[in-house]
Amino acid sequence: SFFFFFFKYQISPPNEHIVLNDPWRPWWQRYQPIGYKLCSRSGSENELRDMISRCNKVGVNIYVDVVINHMCRAGGGEGTHSSCGSWFNASKKDFPSVPYSHLDFNDYKCRTASGNIENYGDKYQVRDCRLVGLLDLALEKDYVRSKVADYMNSLIDMGVAGFRVDATKHMWPGDLEAVYGRLHNLNTSWFPGGSRSFIFQEVVFPKCFYKGPSNIVIEYLKKTEENVWSQYYYYTSVSVRYHCIVKAPCQIQM
Repeated sequence: SFFFFFFKYQISPPNEHIVLNDPWRPWWQRYQPIGYKLCSRSGSENELRDMISRCNKVGVNIYVDVVINHMCRAGGGEGTHSSCGSWFNASKKDFPSVPYSHLDFNDYKCRTASGNIENYGDKYQVRDCRLVGLLDLALEKDYVRSKVADYMNSLIDMGVAGFRVDATKHMWPGDLEAVYGRLHNLNTSWFPGGSRSFIFQEVVFPKCFYKGPSNIVIEYLKKTEENVWSQYYYYTSVSVRYHCIVKAPCQIQM
């Protein structure tokens, strides 16, 4: 007989996301937020809370994949086609369940004709323009930072141990630092007093062995209070339900 023991478990984004019919329910709809209510295709807020509690009781820490760089695509339409049934209007950048309005996005900063990233060697485009049409949040604004921090704190208070932060290459390091500085200590029901979240961040490069311009990369390979950076990038396969992730490490050559 074989026995497998898991001590850490990453879950897919648990927040409200768009629901797509064409293609039918793709995995990446989980990466198009509509709001921060905790109801996704994996389950309800109560089911999430119960899962975190049961895992902590047997010594399994939960890490949450969080999407804080953007909302859904600009072409996401209008209606209640979201995992919690909240109404939104993507073309008008209106997400009342948060609430976010057109004032909370980076369109005024982007300098490309399309509004999307056109040159991945330009760090301003990479951070201020839309990634494949996804509505880019203005994380420099205190209001947006507070909404993101509130979402992450709700998960910390439930008992999660940390986060995988999606698309960190597309956010300014100072904005991320400001959000992380607002996070609560971990829940003392499961962790020692004063414990902080462990945060690991996605930075996707065109190749495993990266040899391109390093102006963007170097800003991310540093230490902060909440996170220790290493010179390793992990390709990540994220489950569409509350399952584990698969990691295959490869070293980045700077």
